[in-house]
Amino acid sequence: MAGSDADAILFEKGADGIYRPSKGAQAVSELVSDENGKILVRGLDAGSYILKETKAPAGFSLPENPETPVILTDDYAVKENQPAEAGMDGLLEITETETDAEGNETEKIVYTLKPYFSRNRSTPRASSS
Repeated sequence: MAGSDADAILFEKGADGIYRPSKGAQAVSELVSDENGKILVRGLDAGSYILKETKAPAGFSLPENPETPVILTDDYAVKENQPAEAGMDGLLEITETETDAEGNETEKIVYTLKPYFSRNRSTPRASSS
């Protein structure tokens, strides 16, 4: 069973454009795509998450089911200050673009990311800023 939107993980976006979990004063729950439809997230623990589209681009509506499950394995969850294993850098890349009637790609899709709760799972830890 998924948690409520109130369970959304809080993030801060760094100067490098990468969102990281945070409990800081500037932390927000919304992940906003860049001009290429891309969102980069680093620093999540291994586990199951729900990615939810919360705001569609102008001229589009939200999908009927805006939630997408995301599973990060132990191999994936490389922490910021640890060397990455071959090809695993702990970076979650979310890319989605919408195309309007004229074939132009739209910008700024907004998401939240929250832990997927079950009897054996707890909220991922956010690093403090």
